[in-house]
Amino acid sequence: MNKDSDYTWLLSHLTVAQGLPEREQLSKQVATFLKARIAIGALPYTIGVFGGWGSGKTTFLALLAKQMENEPNCTIVYFNSWKYAGFMEIVPSLVYKVLQYGTPSTDPDRKAAAVRVLLSLGKEYSDKFGEWPEERVGVNPVKLFRDVSRLESAVTEATKTVRPELVDA
Repeated sequence: MNKDSDYTWLLSHLTVAQGLPEREQLSKQVATFLKARIAIGALPYTIGVFGGWGSGKTTFLALLAKQMENEPNCTIVYFNSWKYAGFMEIVPSLVYKVLQYGTPSTDPDRKAAAVRVLLSLGKEYSDKFGEWPEERVGVNPVKLFRDVSRLESAVTEATKTVRPELVDA
């Protein structure tokens, strides 16, 4: 189960959903649709939920999350953009959230996924993503990532000039 505090907060809205059978029925229909797409591999897929203040968007998402939480090959990451507004730019916050909670830490593909996501952000966002933690903790993860990427190739290249028995030792 996801230990993310935002997801826990989202599920707290299930109590509000009691007595809203139409909203629950809609969440079941959307969950059925999503499960079918997952089953045939028709992903990624994006759903937009629109409505005014107090119209039930969060309650609907809580109901949908509950419907989907035990679905194999489905990870729920809830991102409350209001929580991150003003904290740092939204895109890096979302990327962090997806990397932190979207892939299990034991997944061998997590590193590859992180690399793909960081590279896909491009220079505009990666620089901003790096500046925020550098200002606060003194480490720019973008520069660190670049240095580590170069280090791996430097070590690989250096092992070519060392006798194989020394590398094995």
